Amino acid sequence: IFVITPWQMVSAQYSSVSVRVHCIIEGINLPNRNNFPSGKKMGELQFITIDSGQKLRQRYYFSCLRNMIKRNIMKSKKISIDEIGTILLEKSSRAGNINISIRPFRGIRVAVPEGVSFARAIKVVESKTWWIDKHLKKIKKLEQNCINLPENSIEIDKIKAKNRLINRLNTLADRHGFTFNRVFIRNQKTRWGSCSGKNNINLNIKLVLLPQKLLDYIILHELVHTCVKDHSKKFWLELDKFVGDSKKIDSEVNKFNILLFR
Repeated sequence: IFVITPWQMVSAQYSSVSVRVHCIIEGINLPNRNNFPSGKKMGELQFITIDSGQKLRQRYYFSCLRNMIKRNIMKSKKISIDEIGTILLEKSSRAGNINISIRPFRGIRVAVPEGVSFARAIKVVESKTWWIDKHLKKIKKLEQNCINLPENSIEIDKIKAKNRLINRLNTLADRHGFTFNRVFIRNQKTRWGSCSGKNNINLNIKLVLLPQKLLDYIILHELVHTCVKDHSKKFWLELDKFVGDSKKIDSEVNKFNILLFR
């Protein structure tokens, strides 16, 4: 994957030896020596200079290079396990532990904390193949249900969808006496809507795929959050005033969560 080209050949003594790594993945090229001095950084790559007065050996040279690649470049890796298929391992600065997640249409991802090797992560994955296989079957079933939906049921005219959602939000807010700050329509992958501490409301553009009753429920859910920020008992009682049995309707929405991943 990597082509190693020293600007000066390594030998017993040199005043300095600069090492350049050309990343040829997807045809990415780095600037030449004249345009980018050694010792500085560009993106995920670092140009290193080995100081004078050292007797350099090739194994030391490649050791420095190997460590640089591990530290700055090897951020992800794909592996294949017979029982479960392809798995993406990715370094994550936010992960505290090795975390395995399976998402519809996105496959299996393993978040690997900084400082933990991919080899260690692979061992954890191999020890959890039974768990992965169990949940993978459930996800595949959900994917199939979504695939079987009529094609026109998952096509969205973005302009019409935004206008419809904003108009419905304003109508329900006026009808029930709610006020909010700003509204944003986004194509989110994990939630139908949200309300910020500043009462900015975010709505998922895919809400237009839901039955009208459920669309209104999501909008009212977020409008109630302008008054009650958490999901306490008080929140659900307040929401019940506008939609009836909110917990029951919430469970109906969950049946459509697979659409979030399309």
